[in-house]
Amino acid sequence: MERILIIFFFCCFVAYTLSTNARDVNALDATTYGINVIDASAIKKSETEQAKERKILRVAFSAFIPRAMPDSTGDFIGFEIDVAKRLAQDMNLMLQFKPTSWASMIPDLNEGKFDVIISGMEATDEILQQVDLTVPYDYSVAQVLVSNKYQGQVESLADLDKEGMVIAVRSEAKLLPIIRLSLENAELREYHKRFPIVDEFLAGEIDALITRSTFYPCLVQKYPDEVFVAFEFLEHNRPIGFAVRKNDVETLNTFNTWIEKVEADGWLKERADYWFKTKNWQSLL
Repeated sequence: MERILIIFFFCCFVAYTLSTNARDVNALDATTYGINVIDASAIKKSETEQAKERKILRVAFSAFIPRAMPDSTGDFIGFEIDVAKRLAQDMNLMLQFKPTSWASMIPDLNEGKFDVIISGMEATDEILQQVDLTVPYDYSVAQVLVSNKYQGQVESLADLDKEGMVIAVRSEAKLLPIIRLSLENAELREYHKRFPIVDEFLAGEIDALITRSTFYPCLVQKYPDEVFVAFEFLEHNRPIGFAVRKNDVETLNTFNTWIEKVEADGWLKERADYWFKTKNWQSLL
C-alpha cells in the first residue's frame, strides 16, 4: 500500500511540473516571436455596443442657430437635434443630449464622456487628425453674401473688384489666397472673430462677406431686405459628418449606414430645407 501511495504522489508531481513548464514555454514563445498576449476583457467595446448596453445614446453638440438652440420652453430644437432624435429612435435607444463647448468637444469625446458629436463638424485636416467622421449628412457651403443694394449686379468675384468696394473674409479661410489673387481694386478686409464683422456688414461698412454657410446660416433669413447670397464656390464645399473616436470601425459603419438610409428616403433633405430655407421655426424661439 505504501508503495502505491509513493507512485501516486510521484505521478502527480511529474504532471504538475510538465504543465508549469508548458505555460512557461508558451509565454516565452509569445514573447520571442513578438506576439502580444491580450486579455479579451480589456479590449474597449465600440461606442454603439456600449450605448446599447446602457440603452442610452449620448450626443454632444454646441449651440448654434439653427443647428441646435433652446426654444422658448428651454428644450433644444434645430437641425442637429432632429438628426440626433431620429438616430436614437431608429436605434431603439433613449437620447441624452450633452451640450458642450466647441473647444472641449473632441477631447471629451476621446475621453468617453459621450458617444458621438453631431454638431456641424467639417472634414478639415485638423479635425480628421483627432477623430473619424462619417459620410456627410450635410455640407458647409462657401458663399458670398452681398448687401441688397447690389441686387442683380453681382455674379462673380470680378463684379466685386471695384474701387470703393470692401470685401470681408475670414483670415484662416482656404479661399483667401484665391480671393487675394482675384481682387485688385476692392479693399480686402480679413477678420478673425465672427460677430463684430456682421455688425459692420449690416451697417453698410462692408459690401460683401465671403464665408461659409455654417458660420452665418440665418443671416439671409433674418435680414432678407438687407442681405442676399450672390453666388457660391461649390468646388470648395466641405462635407459635415458625425464625429466618433478614431478606429471605432463598428460605430462608424453603423452611423454611415443610417445616414445613407435617411438620405435615400429624403428625410435629411426635408429637415435641412425646413431649418435652413424657411423661417417657420423662428416662432418657437
